[in-house]
Amino acid sequence: MVAWAKRFYPKDDWPQWANLKDRFTVDFMNLGSPREMMLVIVSDFDADGDTVIMSLPKGIPLARYPGFKEMPVDELPKTAKPLVENGSRFSEFFQPQLYD
Repeated sequence: MVAWAKRFYPKDDWPQWANLKDRFTVDFMNLGSPREMMLVIVSDFDADGDTVIMSLPKGIPLARYPGFKEMPVDELPKTAKPLVENGSRFSEFFQPQLYD
């Protein structure tokens, strides 16, 4: 079963966000780019930051990514920007977010 989780990053917290992306990418590559593992970002111009959403395959503890809280799949937004994924699953859950 895939676990979904999210975390809000304020705009001034980019160093911590960059560390997360690096850690997630290393894990993703070390695990052989699993189809169930994905990192996306949802930008909201009205907010003071962005929401990062990840899916983790069974066996990877959410505690590895501090600050993330589990979320049900039915709360996923309709649009997002893919950051780390193998290209085979993004469109099952999201439409591309076209603005930056």
